[in-house]
Amino acid sequence: MTYTKQSARGLRALAAAVALAFATSPALAQDKSIATMFHETWTTRQGLPHNQINAIEQTRDGYLWFATWEGLVRYNGLEFQLFDRRNVPALADNGVRSLRLSPDGALVLGTSRGGVAIYDRGRWRSYTRKDGLAQDEVMDAAIDGRGRLWVGTESSGV
Repeated sequence: MTYTKQSARGLRALAAAVALAFATSPALAQDKSIATMFHETWTTRQGLPHNQINAIEQTRDGYLWFATWEGLVRYNGLEFQLFDRRNVPALADNGVRSLRLSPDGALVLGTSRGGVAIYDRGRWRSYTRKDGLAQDEVMDAAIDGRGRLWVGTESSGV
């Protein structure tokens, strides 16, 4: 892998965002020493299913969520929990390209070949070509303030 100034800057920004997110996270209200909470680098050795992070969001409960090529990952400050096709039927594809938080707190996932998946209060739902998407190859997806789903596809526009 070749690192550029832009990718190095992005990695530093990600590290700063993660450190800031966990400085006040309610998900870490457990009685643990700070030494167990800080990592400069997370890789497959620490529990990520893939070393490339495509997007990151923090939900209101303090968890960090990572979009990877091998599924969606929730991090509670100590360990990673994987959500993929094996344990979430609504995920038609493990490759998660984009991840956004909707105004009401739902997670909106754009997948590389499985359309859009939405995780809201413990429930999953999905949208594919069968539901009216132009294509299942999604570059980005978001829900606006009016509750409308916007989907940017790989080659069929928005």
